[in-house]
Parts: sequence; structure tokens; C-alpha cells
Amino acid sequence: MATLWAQTVTFDSIEIGDRLPVIIKWETAETIERYNGILLSQDPDAPDDAEISETLDPRMLDDYVKESLLKGFPSSSIENPASQIDIKILEEIEAEDILSIEGIVTGKSIEDSISIVDCSVVIERQDKTVVANASARLALDS
Repeated sequence: MATLWAQTVTFDSIEIGDRLPVIIKWETAETIERYNGILLSQDPDAPDDAEISETLDPRMLDDYVKESLLKGFPSSSIENPASQIDIKILEEIEAEDILSIEGIVTGKSIEDSISIVDCSVVIERQDKTVVANASARLALDS
């Protein structure tokens, strides 16, 4: 099957089984501290003396899934109010983990004149342990 590319994808060109480009992320103590620090600083309810976790904040995995989807689909489809992304975190991410983010088209339909594409995204560690699963239902512009 083809690998999708956001610059050229159209609803008609998408086939079930098409893949999203693979993304590789290497998490280090420094990247985890930076990501977690940014998220902590944006949290108005966080106490002033809150410590930064040594494991990657699970909210970053949402961003990784969106980054994967953005490689295959226009940003308007991810931002569309009819689109939905659900992620299930299974394992914590620690320093020196190398993550592979891979996605595949699992369905395609037209519902109430809206072009819908369903995708499954899996995030794995270097040892093939699945750390998160995501499902995405994207509404593509006509």
C-alpha cells in the first residue's frame, strides 16, 4: 500500500491499508525535562514547587500522534470539529527510549456528505513494547 503524504492526499486517493510516514523519536533525560517543564509551566493549577517528572508526560504522546497524522493529512482535517483523536497510554516513556510512531488507514466512508478517514496509530519502544495506541477519525475537506 502507499504511504500518504499531506501535500498530495485526497479522499479519492486514500485506500484502506495506506500507511502514514513513520516517525522516530529519541527521548533523553534532557528532552523529557524540557517537554515536562513546558507543560508544567502552562498548567495554571500546578503548585509553584512542583517537581518535573523523570518520565515523559503522557500529553506529549498526543502531540506525537498529531505529528504523525499531519505527515499524511492536511492540518485542516486534524483541526476539523468533526474529527476525533483518542489515545490510550499503556506504558511510561523513560529517558533513552526510542519511539516509533506508525499509522495505517483502517476505514474510509462518507457520512452526511462528510469524507471520513479512520486511522490507527501505534507508538512502540525500541524493544517493540507498545506504549500507546490511538484511533483517529478525520474529516477531510472536499
